[in-house]
Amino acid sequence: MKISALLLIASVAVAHAQSTEWRTYMLQVPLAGGVGIPERVTDAGSKPSLPLGIKGSRFELWGYKLLDGVVSSTDFLAVTEAGVYNPEIRDFSISTDDPFLTFPRTRVDMPFVLNIDISGLWPESPTSPIASQMVLVEHHADLFVEGNFDGTQIESTKLVDSFMINTNGMHNITFDRTQIDLSGIDKWQTRAGKERFIVYALADGDVPQRVITGQGVLTLPITTGKINGIVDDGVYKSIPPFTCDVHRIYPDGEVWVEVYEGAYSDNKRGTHLQNGGYTTGGRQWSQNHVLLEYDNFSDNEQPSSAGAHTFVLRASTPFAGERFEEGGVVLDKVTTSFSNTISVRSMISTSE
Repeated sequence: MKISALLLIASVAVAHAQSTEWRTYMLQVPLAGGVGIPERVTDAGSKPSLPLGIKGSRFELWGYKLLDGVVSSTDFLAVTEAGVYNPEIRDFSISTDDPFLTFPRTRVDMPFVLNIDISGLWPESPTSPIASQMVLVEHHADLFVEGNFDGTQIESTKLVDSFMINTNGMHNITFDRTQIDLSGIDKWQTRAGKERFIVYALADGDVPQRVITGQGVLTLPITTGKINGIVDDGVYKSIPPFTCDVHRIYPDGEVWVEVYEGAYSDNKRGTHLQNGGYTTGGRQWSQNHVLLEYDNFSDNEQPSSAGAHTFVLRASTPFAGERFEEGGVVLDKVTTSFSNTISVRSMISTSE
């Protein structure tokens, strides 16, 4: 009995002498699409051992029991996920009044609309990362070299604006006219350019700010023209040969000359002179310079009566109100006079 009692006492003493300790550690697990294997986060700080990756990471908090320095059990305590937030851009487009379908284009004095449809943003809260709450939009404007219309020669570029969008859904942002810097450039020398919009996802953890999508609109110059060879207040027996200098004809447009009796009127239409007009023929780019030459007029085109007649140089564009059938826009006008009467001077004498 004494021996068994002593053994029991000894065993109890040994049991009380064993060391028990609880510790925790954090495990970083790449989410779907991530690269790498689960890895423990260093005990020295909160920076993860792995980058967050494209889809983010899951952080698991584990507890383990040490019995005399030996792990005797483990317990799963908590979990959280840190994402690299990728807001979805369901629509990113630019609408203009030009029906051209290949790419967005407009004229420097016409409005356009930036359309952005966003999903996947999180409501703002004290715990949600800034990258999950909003996206950054940058607006850039490029001025092309004089005479260049396709963007292969850019004279200058600038950041016009940058702004955040922090709500899901469709956003339609209207611009009344081009934001390209045309200061110091006369309207007769207005150039082409491009306005570019870029959407960024904000930096998140080890992942830097990155481009989600982008879109641009080609902005083409205003068409200008001048009639040469016929002058205001001139007097002619018939229509003389003349030319028209036309610059920066808008694509899918046409230029022509009309003539009618009387002074100029905004709503008056006349005879379409047939032998000197020009059409762009569905071109994608503006025409830098076109010289129209008018001569060899038919009898039907010549004025049928004496008096004032007006010549109007017109151009059409694809925009509403400026199409060919609507009369286009007036580039230049000249009002002159025609005299087709013959004056006979004679001396009358008498004889007796």
